[in-house]
Amino acid sequence: MYIIIMNDIIRGISPVHTNYTISSLNENDNMVDSIIKAGTIHKQVRKNIVNMLYPGVKIYNISKKVNDLIRYYTKDTGVNGGIGFPPTVSLTNVIAHNSPQKDDNIVVNYNDNIKLDIGVHVNGWCVDSAFTCYFNPDYYDLHHTTKYALEQVVKNIGIDSPISEIGDIVEEIVESKEVIYNGDIYPLKIIRGLCGHRIEQYNLHTLPNIHCYKNSNTERIKEGLYAIEPFVSILGGGFHEGDVRNNYRLKSKDDPLFKIFNNMIFSDYHLEHYKIQNFNISSVHTYPPLIANKEKDMTCQYEHTVLFTNDKKVVVSQAEDY
Repeated sequence: MYIIIMNDIIRGISPVHTNYTISSLNENDNMVDSIIKAGTIHKQVRKNIVNMLYPGVKIYNISKKVNDLIRYYTKDTGVNGGIGFPPTVSLTNVIAHNSPQKDDNIVVNYNDNIKLDIGVHVNGWCVDSAFTCYFNPDYYDLHHTTKYALEQVVKNIGIDSPISEIGDIVEEIVESKEVIYNGDIYPLKIIRGLCGHRIEQYNLHTLPNIHCYKNSNTERIKEGLYAIEPFVSILGGGFHEGDVRNNYRLKSKDDPLFKIFNNMIFSDYHLEHYKIQNFNISSVHTYPPLIANKEKDMTCQYEHTVLFTNDKKVVVSQAEDY
């Protein structure tokens, strides 16, 4: 069975065979150099994580491995060892933001989708990129369509493009596609209410929001770093917040933990890594997992971070796998 799983069509992504060269990290690197290095580390982490994505693996072990790999490639330097946010492992109808903890015994099964969202930062410049892995070939159309929509966006937009054009491209591709799921035919649906975002130094989510469905945003792409991420659902019906809130961001720069986490999101795993006890939950903003309203829904996410300048566009998270 596991030989079949390694087929890149079934997996959703294919293993990366390229060794990316990472020059030494330097706190004096400028924005572009920092972003390129963060993107290189992101690709190396993905290269090393894909072989542990299989039915039976605990989602906590996936998350822990991603954390460990980021620290390894950054030599544990910088805010939280280069971890831009807790790696999230969201299965099937859980859309995003699920950060597994040590006592989480959930394991992956053959009919799951694994949405793995990873953030790597160098000097506070974060590369935010996600993919979805699957094993059941029935999900091919869901994955191919979502990934293709993202590919067409990053191919066709550039500096000064209307932000609304992103939504136009994704919606036209996604919502014209029908798939067979559990014996019935469904039109794919974009999950509205979730969006991409601009990225600033030590600030992962800043305006403008990047909606991947038709909208009336009149702003245009400017120089800077953007995360573009379509979320797609088979059954539709919206989403709600889960009960667990174990992703945190400090409310105040005066907090003693600011020197460790700055404005980055962190989790209980990271508190344990730094042996931080007596953590005050009232000192942080919390972020819950996002869950599809329909329990049997199947959801998918692909995301790239794109750097726009006046003379070039660099998809800093793009590699052979996606």
